[in-house]
Amino acid sequence: MNKKGFTLVELLAVIVLLGVVALISTPIITGVIEDSRISSFKSSLNGLKKSIETDYGDNNFDSTVDYYYGGYNSGKTPSNTTKKLEVYDAHGNFLRDIEVSGYISGVGKGSVSNSGSVSVGIYTDKYCGILIGTETNVYIIGEDITLSECKSRINTI
Repeated sequence: MNKKGFTLVELLAVIVLLGVVALISTPIITGVIEDSRISSFKSSLNGLKKSIETDYGDNNFDSTVDYYYGGYNSGKTPSNTTKKLEVYDAHGNFLRDIEVSGYISGVGKGSVSNSGSVSVGIYTDKYCGILIGTETNVYIIGEDITLSECKSRINTI
């Protein structure tokens, strides 16, 4: 008899081999995706910092200025749909809104000290990012930091 086709053993060997390849490649692909999200989040922090530096430089403030994003300071439920920073003087008086280029999903705060040093903190449902000077730290909420710890760190900015 001359039969064409694969035996059951051959088909099972191929299925097992494909399963092993999937087990090896899935964590690698997942890691690449997570790294991309963190990189995007860091870029968002830097974008907010640049917007704050530009506004602060254009307006020649002589004291500390705070910037809030996503309703962080309003007492309302935080919103991650805004593309504006709210600007407040050192006494907590609202000055104006400024447009932010790009879209940042998150809620947070930025501050400029008397020396002109900019600090930014943003959190989302998954990440907490703190940028002070040139150092940027991104934490995964629930793994590296709790949400309350993140909010506490941002409040000190």
